[in-house]
Amino acid sequence: MFKQTQLIQFNADTSLARCAEVYTYLQSISRTTGIVRGFAAPTLPGALNGGDLIWHLQFDDEVAYTQFRAGDLWRSVEEMLQPLAANIECVGYVGGDSGVRAPSLQDGVYRTLLVSATQPQAAEKETQLVAQFTTLFTQEILAMPQYIDGIRNWQLSRVSYASGTRRWTHVWEQEFDDLAALQQQYMQHPYHWAHVDRWFDWESPDWLIDRRMCHTFCRLDASVLAAVEHNPAENN
Repeated sequence: MFKQTQLIQFNADTSLARCAEVYTYLQSISRTTGIVRGFAAPTLPGALNGGDLIWHLQFDDEVAYTQFRAGDLWRSVEEMLQPLAANIECVGYVGGDSGVRAPSLQDGVYRTLLVSATQPQAAEKETQLVAQFTTLFTQEILAMPQYIDGIRNWQLSRVSYASGTRRWTHVWEQEFDDLAALQQQYMQHPYHWAHVDRWFDWESPDWLIDRRMCHTFCRLDASVLAAVEHNPAENN
C-alpha cells in the first residue's frame, strides 16, 4: 500500500466558506477511482504545525500514486490550493510496520506525526552511529503499543517523497478511541517520556529528531489503518 498525507495550512485571510469548499472537494476526490481509501478532515485544537486540514490517501502501489499525481484531479487540487494555502506539508510513503487491535474502530481519532531524523547534531556523527540510532528509535516507537493500550491501530513508515518545511523521514500514525486516549493515556504515559522523548530532546546525547515536527490529529469516521496490509508479528 502506498500512501500520501498532506497537512494543509490556509492563509489567515482565507474565508471559512473557501475552507469548507476545499474540504468538500478533497473529500469527494478521496472517493474517486484509483484511490483505495482516504479522507479529508479538519484538525482538532492542540495540533503542533498540523495545519487546518489533514488529507490522507491510500493507493494500491506507487505506480497508482504516480499516475494520480500526473492526472487532472491532482492539477485541479494544486490550482485550488495555490492561492489559498500558506503551507503544505506532504509525504508519500509505503506503509511500514503496523498493528491492529480495533479493526472495526469507528468515531475515533486519527493522529499522525511527521518527523525528520536528520537534525544537525546527528549529521555530525558517524554515519553508522546515526543509522544505529535511527534503528533503535524505530524499535522503541513500535514498542509503544505493548505498553500503551490506548493505541488501537498503528503504523510507522519511512518517507519516500517529502515536501514542505523539512525533509521528513518518518510518519507515525495511530488511531484512538477518543481524545483522552491520545492526550492523556498516550502523551503522558511513562514509556513515552522515559524511552521515546530523549530522541526529541536537544539536551539529550541521543538527540536525533529535528526540533520542528508535525503533530496533528482529527476525528475519524472509520479506521484507515486497520485495513492496510500489516506485519502480523506486530499485532498485540
